[in-house]
Amino acid sequence: MPEMISPLIELSLCNNSHIRLLITPIFFDILYTEYFIQNTKTLITPSEVVLRKTFFQKQTQQQNLNKSLFFEEFVKRLDIALDEAKDDFLFGEFKKTLNEIFDEKIITLESEEINAVNVVDSLASITRYFVKNINKLFDLYSSYLSVLNIQSQTQIETGLFCTVQLIEFYLEMGQNSLYLIYLFVFDFSFFSLNKNKYKLYDLNISAGNWVEAAITLQRHSSLLNWTNERPSKYLYGARKQNLVFTTQMALKEYICVEMAKLFEKGQHWELAIETNRELINVYETIFFDYIKLSELLKKNASLYEKIIKELRLECNYFLIAFYGKKCPSYLANKKFIFRGQPLESWATFKQRFLASFSDFKFIESMEITSEELQKSEDKLVQVG
Repeated sequence: MPEMISPLIELSLCNNSHIRLLITPIFFDILYTEYFIQNTKTLITPSEVVLRKTFFQKQTQQQNLNKSLFFEEFVKRLDIALDEAKDDFLFGEFKKTLNEIFDEKIITLESEEINAVNVVDSLASITRYFVKNINKLFDLYSSYLSVLNIQSQTQIETGLFCTVQLIEFYLEMGQNSLYLIYLFVFDFSFFSLNKNKYKLYDLNISAGNWVEAAITLQRHSSLLNWTNERPSKYLYGARKQNLVFTTQMALKEYICVEMAKLFEKGQHWELAIETNRELINVYETIFFDYIKLSELLKKNASLYEKIIKELRLECNYFLIAFYGKKCPSYLANKKFIFRGQPLESWATFKQRFLASFSDFKFIESMEITSEELQKSEDKLVQVG
């Protein structure tokens, strides 16, 4: 099946509406076929109807869709096609055709008599959910592509917003390989990703957000175990030099060391100590590497001294909220927490932030309800 999806998506994205109309229904046929292969492998007798009905009702839309190999492959291949796109016009046409055809298929499904075993209700529901999620991916990536054309510091700020939205989407969908792609710049030719596009780790490094970059690495580390198993291809994640590590244990150690360095550079010494403690336990009980153990114990001792003796400039945290019907979809009705620069006041942060979003109208009051602001025809931003 993976070999089928990619060329079908390519054909659907050609500048020929007739071909697109012929190809798009095939995606529904694959989803339909896979569903029945998974859930109705044998003939259903009357005595099994109640059992089957209970099974379908227990499965959520998310659970049913996440176990779909077709959905996983479709999203992965669509992401590759989106990433290689120069504009999103043809994706808009594909999205329109996909919605029209799948809506027709759902209506047809609901008129059929196989509903006797409650199969069609579940399949129609999954199909709607499939379209909903693909539409969301189209919208997120359309915003992502538009950000790439911005040539200023604003690109880093808006790039962070877009990338976070994509990461949350892929995490919710259970797409771990794509989730890792957007944490980092992914170098494997298998994914054919454009290296000019920004990922969360690189954006944070570019902005000097050392602590946030370390937390991004922490997400990667959480997917690895202290075992001698070889990592799956997608788990190598960030850089080509990761390929030298042949076990999850070695890769996780490398990432944890990098995390600790970034936490220390960002003066978050407590998190650096916490990261080092995990390594200390591994060096003492798994690696039995007492040289690294002694070095790390000394490092933690020096970090404790820094906590006691060195003056750290406090960073304030600010709430950013975007509203208005003209607001880009990746920002509309979204709230974010920003960590300001050391000793940065609210007024200074506001001035710096609004310089990157000069076309937004600033809302002075935090007392206006979000419901009122959502109805506005403008592009609004609150900084609190």
